[in-house]
Amino acid sequence: MKLIVKLLFIALVFASCEDVEPIVYNGNIEQNQTFLSFSRSSYLLPVVQNTTGEVVVTLNSSTVADYDRTYNIEVTLPDNQSAANPETFEVPGSITIPAGEYQGFMTITGVDNNLVDENRRSFTITITNVDENTEIADSNSAVINIYEVCPLQDDFLGQYQVQVINPWLAPTLPAFSAGVVTLTQGDTPFERVFTANVYPGYCGATQLTIAFACNFVNLSEEVETCLRCTSDPADLLITFAPVDLDMRSPYDTNDDSYFELTFNENSVGNCGDGDQFAVVTFTKIE
Repeated sequence: MKLIVKLLFIALVFASCEDVEPIVYNGNIEQNQTFLSFSRSSYLLPVVQNTTGEVVVTLNSSTVADYDRTYNIEVTLPDNQSAANPETFEVPGSITIPAGEYQGFMTITGVDNNLVDENRRSFTITITNVDENTEIADSNSAVINIYEVCPLQDDFLGQYQVQVINPWLAPTLPAFSAGVVTLTQGDTPFERVFTANVYPGYCGATQLTIAFACNFVNLSEEVETCLRCTSDPADLLITFAPVDLDMRSPYDTNDDSYFELTFNENSVGNCGDGDQFAVVTFTKIE
């Protein structure tokens, strides 16, 4: 591990972030090509135990038109055990970007039907009628992950003091720096979003999302950092990821004053053998 850390530090200055290019809103649809993209590559669809749930999905366009633009939605299921049961979700047949707007929205509904549990099950949505002559679907598909949640009895919002209590790469290089962050609601009532200074001195401000389930909390989705190890032949970026169910941190739904988050800091295994788990403490500032 020392050798890997040494090689990593030599490579830090030369590692590039390779972030996803942001959509450039370039205006008139008659003068510019249109780039279409869902706002996220994956969404969580939390379903409250024995009832329902929903998530709002956003479709972005780089241009604006003076007419409504409607795109058909196709649903597909993975060919494995992680496939969601069609009886547990309802997806609109289309999504519309209204005239004069750069974004369209649709609501996907989840239904428990005694078929949803804490294991994430997935399906994919795809826009199918893109005009190949004038439009480019930068990301025309998104994965929807459905899972069971319990109602939060406290807010889990506002300012928190955060600290990584077991730095992995080196004592002076935690996954993100200690300090105050602000938790806000994400795409669903069971997600909390915050911005942290990832690998301080190198990667800068990065948005992370926490997912609350029944009694446990996890990272919502994978997050690519800007660092890589020169010892990695695949040259992959260090990527944070949710942990397996048995590794999640518990929380008290009635007390938002303190909780912990465990996530996989080395999920692609490119910096050393096996997974590396980071634990972050959140202490509310009253």
